[in-house]
Amino acid sequence: MGGMTPAGKWILGCSLGCGVFVVLIVVAVIGGSAWVLKDMTGDLEAAVESREALEAQMGTIADYVPPATGALPADRVETFLAVRGAIAEPRRELAEVFEKLNVDPEKVKHLEHEGGAAGAKFAWHMIKNGFSLPSAMGGFFDARNAALLEHGMGLGEYTWVYSMAYFAALEHPVGEASPLSDVQTSEGRHVRVTSDLFDRETSSRVRDDLLGMLRRTREASADESWRLTLDTEIERMESDPDRMPWQDGLPDSIAESLRPFLERLDADFDEMTHGIDLAVQHKTGNMSYTLR
Repeated sequence: MGGMTPAGKWILGCSLGCGVFVVLIVVAVIGGSAWVLKDMTGDLEAAVESREALEAQMGTIADYVPPATGALPADRVETFLAVRGAIAEPRRELAEVFEKLNVDPEKVKHLEHEGGAAGAKFAWHMIKNGFSLPSAMGGFFDARNAALLEHGMGLGEYTWVYSMAYFAALEHPVGEASPLSDVQTSEGRHVRVTSDLFDRETSSRVRDDLLGMLRRTREASADESWRLTLDTEIERMESDPDRMPWQDGLPDSIAESLRPFLERLDADFDEMTHGIDLAVQHKTGNMSYTLR
């Protein structure tokens, strides 16, 4: 997701078929007051600062090397679950914001025909709910970073365990929860309203991070058989830009280490915020942020 521009624009992603309307909030013009924008971005700023503190203590994603034998230590999976538990409430709050931005398929079809005042009213409804997005997103990422730091887990390890558990073992595809609404109009046009938080750019970045982890594991491992297994998966990912690690099935060593935790991991799965946990927030200007 592109985030907020320096002018304070916020695209909510409400694009209907042939372009009936796009909801756009220009925060900077509200009363001409800079404090409005600063108030909306305060949580985003806190998220960037807490990520930097986490990386200073635990290293960056590029520093993480998965276990050389493949198997995930039980205590690290327990730590992952503890982090997930600590961010359950801010994750729920973020999911509630997404729900408010959800669109009823029948309403979309009706607005496509009616337009005018009805479309404007709906746009205003989206704008009001959209104002809560920056705070909810910033609060969620700040809580995630703080929980990781408290439990001694870096973003790299969190990304690896999340991917092994939810993408591979439990087979929840990348970007599974991206569309908030995905319907077809009476004229056959496709309507897609998306949260755009785990889009192609973000999933591509995560995939590249995971590929780097496979390469580092390969270099760290002294087990020739495991190195050959890693070589095969690395070659598959290098030849397929959309492939995620082990999407055809986990190696036995990883699968067996996750097996005792699958029920708890599955119970903790959140369809609405799936994958968003792995996004990384950056500050790109005075009050401008990107999410990748």
